[in-house]
Amino acid sequence: MKKARTDPINIANTEAFVEMWKRYQQHMVFPLDHIVNGDETLLRAVKDGSEVVRLESRFKRDGSEVLCDSSSIGSMTPFVSASGTLWLLVFCLKIPPRKASSQDKLIELYIPLEERQRRSTNSAHGILIFGNSTGLLNSCLWDKSLEKLSQIIKASSTTPLKEVALFTDNLSIHRQHQSIAKAMRNGVYQLYFPPNCSHWIQPLDDLLFASLQMTIRALCQQRFTEDGFWAHKKSSLKELVLEACMESVEKNFTQKKIQKSFQNVGLHPFDEALIIQRAWENVGTQMEAVQDVCPSVEKASSNLVNECKDIFVQLAGVHEKKISERKRRGRRLSISTKYASEGTDAITILDAEAATQSEERIKKAEKVMRKVEKMKEKEEKQQKNEEKRRVREAESCKMEDCKRRWKNKSSNDEKWLWCSYCDSYGICWKCGEMKSSKNSMRAHERKCRRK
Repeated sequence: MKKARTDPINIANTEAFVEMWKRYQQHMVFPLDHIVNGDETLLRAVKDGSEVVRLESRFKRDGSEVLCDSSSIGSMTPFVSASGTLWLLVFCLKIPPRKASSQDKLIELYIPLEERQRRSTNSAHGILIFGNSTGLLNSCLWDKSLEKLSQIIKASSTTPLKEVALFTDNLSIHRQHQSIAKAMRNGVYQLYFPPNCSHWIQPLDDLLFASLQMTIRALCQQRFTEDGFWAHKKSSLKELVLEACMESVEKNFTQKKIQKSFQNVGLHPFDEALIIQRAWENVGTQMEAVQDVCPSVEKASSNLVNECKDIFVQLAGVHEKKISERKRRGRRLSISTKYASEGTDAITILDAEAATQSEERIKKAEKVMRKVEKMKEKEEKQQKNEEKRRVREAESCKMEDCKRRWKNKSSNDEKWLWCSYCDSYGICWKCGEMKSSKNSMRAHERKCRRK
């Protein structure tokens, strides 16, 4: 377990989240079927069946990349409500990369409830299927999912005009400016769980994903044995896992189980004391968390640890190289640490971003002004140095190897020879007795006369 998941700072973040949700409930009325939780989870094929894996933020870079894993089938993103409704089920299947990387050529398929032959009370109101080379939702697919979710709720809800409160984690694709603005125009207000706390405060992570994983594993084990697993083609293997996934969703995403998950985490009925209590229960040191999760690490030999580190470094290098090759840039929300504790919902995130950008513009303008002032000071200093140099040249004897200076303090200074046309060329009283000095003076006066 990461240190961030047991950091005491999560208590302050949880308190800010609780205050935000209380403030929303005071100013807006959300029906039970409009309090929604959505989260993406990985689907993987393993030797004894399949598994559902929590999608960590470290799996994604720039909102759309994932570490290369041949066992990954894709991802599933369910949207469930506090009333026990499964509004939408989004699948993103991993397909071989195409020669053309255009987004228009990716798979997109929507199946409404009315067109499916097998229906039950636990069936999703809609199934949305995407396909891309990573098997994970990116910012574009996330926007399409929210748009379809809004359409389904407006078409099926008893209160279609009411706003929707969508609870999500802090994945980068959930916090992009265009996604937040577009969702708010459709009446969907995104509320974000405290960072590194979704494993205990998110309803989907409480009961639903755990029971879903066990059911999918059991169904896959019935369909093929351990010896025949790798004999299946990838296409048939994907079909088996997806069929098992669909059957598992209807068995586990029941109305009572969804309602129980919202109640266990304290979102509905809203229990402030329970949420704070669960936050304190998850506070600890990194060493304690690691010992609880994986006590066998202490027994590992140093050679094995070093080998694992080398493998990880190699995988990380491959991952970074692929990201740099296929990196897609989008506008990310940039919020300074000053407003980080306030960024728990869509509105405050937009306000915090605007305030951050305003501060950045002011700092940038101040930086430009400081740069201009430094340039002026540098120019003034250069002018003063040039003026001093000219003064020194005017007050010194122009004959070679003579270092005498005119100070106008002694009687000898009155014997200096000066040009008749300018005050910058002079010869001292000592050099003035030489014949070469008189020739030099005449040559200089001829030049001055021509000017």
